[in-house]
Amino acid sequence: IFDTGNTTGHDGAGYEGSWDYYEKCKAYIVHIHIKSFLKNDEGKWTTCWPDQDPLQRRVLSDLKANGYTDW
Repeated sequence: IFDTGNTTGHDGAGYEGSWDYYEKCKAYIVHIHIKSFLKNDEGKWTTCWPDQDPLQRRVLSDLKANGYTDW
């Protein structure tokens, strides 16, 4: 299971840390759990809709381009 938001909002890694983690484990992903974050006006991570989160668009586009068919 890959949770798209765990490394973004919870450990402070941000988008690039999350992308790096995704790149390292994507061959083993069989399920995606989408959790989206953006930084608010105070610079803190806050939840948002997936289409507002650039990381979600990047991960989902990559999965689709590489033939991901699991759930």
